Amino acid sequence: PFPDALDQFRKWCGEDVTFLTWGIDDQGILEQNIIIHDLDWDWIAGWVNLQTIYSLQTIGEKAFFQRKVLQSITIPDSVTSIGKNAFKECCSLQSVILGKGITEIPSALFANCNKLLHIKIMGNVTKIGAEAFKYCGMKSISLPDTVKHI
Repeated sequence: PFPDALDQFRKWCGEDVTFLTWGIDDQGILEQNIIIHDLDWDWIAGWVNLQTIYSLQTIGEKAFFQRKVLQSITIPDSVTSIGKNAFKECCSLQSVILGKGITEIPSALFANCNKLLHIKIMGNVTKIGAEAFKYCGMKSISLPDTVKHI
C-alpha cells in the first residue's frame, strides 16, 4: 500500500527531500495520495518540475533557498534572469556554471553557500549585486571583462 511505500521511501531518502517531477501532473498525484492517506509531508523540502527548467527563462527569488541536497548547478543559456536569494543557504552546493543568458548576478544569490568553491561565468554579466557570494567557500573568482558594477 501507498503509506508503507512512502514510509520506506522516506527512510531511504532521509530528511530534506526535494522531489523532482516531470510535469505538474506527477506532483498533483503524489499530493493527492498524501492527502488521501492523511500522511505527513513536512519532511519534503520542495518540488522541482524539471519540465519547466528546460524551457525556463527566469529563476524566481528564493527558488532553491536552503535546498540542502543541491551539490552542483548549471544554469542553461536560455535563462536570462535570476531572482535574489535564489540559491541562498544551499549548504551542499559546490560548483556552479552560469549560462550565457545571465547579465546580472543578484544580491545574495549564493550567500551562505559555504561549500561553494567553483563558479564559472559564461555570460555577459555586467553587474554583481551586494553580498552575492557572502560566506561562500571560494578563495578566488574570475570575472569577465563585462562586469562594470559590483
